[in-house]
Amino acid sequence: MNTDQIIGNAKDATGKVQDSFGAATGNADWQAQGKARQLEGKLQEQYGQAIDCARNVTADKPFTALAIAGGVGFVLGVLLSRS
Repeated sequence: MNTDQIIGNAKDATGKVQDSFGAATGNADWQAQGKARQLEGKLQEQYGQAIDCARNVTADKPFTALAIAGGVGFVLGVLLSRS
């Protein structure tokens, strides 16, 4: 678990509390902010998971990761060189 996952979980939990508080008080702005914070937290957590997955793949299969990176770089080079 990396810092992005931890911060994402914290933002999600904070958003849930804020959403519940907004619902209890009838404050639609607080609810909307809470839902937005929940979404931000979930996205950050997913980003952290993707980073962990990429690190694990590159550690387990470095040559495969190098070949994929080279292929992506080649394709991007071809696409960007077109006018």
